[in-house]
Amino acid sequence: SDDTYGGDLHLDTLEVEVAGIPIRNDGPIDVHFVRGEGRIQRMALAGPGTELNVSGRASLRTGLRTRVDGVVDLGLLATTSPTVTDARGRLELGVRISGDASDPSVFGEARVVDGAFRFAGFPVPLEELNGHVTFSSHRLIFEDIHARLGSGWVDVAGVATIADGGLRDYAFDVGVRDAALRPMAGVDLGFDAQARLHWEPSMRLPMLRGQVQLERLVYSRATSLSPTLGELNRPELEGLGEYDPANDNLDVELTITGRPIRVRNNLLTVDIAIADHDRPFQIVGTDQRLGVLGQLAVQRGSVRFRNAVLEMRNGDIRFDDATRINPSFDVTAETDIRTRDLDRNDWRIS
Repeated sequence: SDDTYGGDLHLDTLEVEVAGIPIRNDGPIDVHFVRGEGRIQRMALAGPGTELNVSGRASLRTGLRTRVDGVVDLGLLATTSPTVTDARGRLELGVRISGDASDPSVFGEARVVDGAFRFAGFPVPLEELNGHVTFSSHRLIFEDIHARLGSGWVDVAGVATIADGGLRDYAFDVGVRDAALRPMAGVDLGFDAQARLHWEPSMRLPMLRGQVQLERLVYSRATSLSPTLGELNRPELEGLGEYDPANDNLDVELTITGRPIRVRNNLLTVDIAIADHDRPFQIVGTDQRLGVLGQLAVQRGSVRFRNAVLEMRNGDIRFDDATRINPSFDVTAETDIRTRDLDRNDWRIS
């Protein structure tokens, strides 16, 4: 019967593949069998950036009582995920496997240590990432996840459910504190945010929905005007390029509130407030194609055109296209043109 055999098993070579990562033994594997139970004396496994040690017992009668401890290099994510362009840090694992070998129960925990990630299409990396994950065969719980974003911090907590060997659904709450970024030259951004990232099978894409509180947005990039007023009235939109919905990774719906936007460049000196009394000001769309919906109110400022400086009295900037950033303007600016002829009137131009 299965509880009478005994002996020793010695393996010099073992090669397996886990989630596309090749794993092989690091030194000989020794298992001692007593009354049908295998007791692992030594089993060390290694792969690219991976070190695992397996201990415990297993038998056909009593099932598995096995533990796996080790370290995985997070840099592997950059080779296995198209959305992660760079990754660093380590994942410390402790996993317990028990029950029948045909349907084992898996419990464990993992700790992310000194992680750093850069994502495709996002200009600022997450750095100093640390956190704790507990998991079973059916659930993952993410706790105390903290990372640096620019000069600010990101906090993440959430739950993912597993079924049939894959993710069934997930929901993560994301908080951003005191973030200060330069997403491009001439743009300085400071904000706080609260958002939820969630997905379930009925959804085409994961959804990121939440609110962003602007603490600072200063735009100082130089602006070029067309040489004539007629051309100013016929602006040409830049080409959007080829768009394939199959390459979308994320749906976005973010409501923007907070302090006025400050424009300080060669053309404009003006503050622009978010006018959300009639409808919220939102960024919507997907990670490939973002649009803006809402209205901005132009506060007092000035615009330089040719040799004249015009004082901006009032104005609105409306966004009504959910597929691109496509503003329409209704702005009034005024200036005085003074003549050298004392017998002629000066001109007030609006």
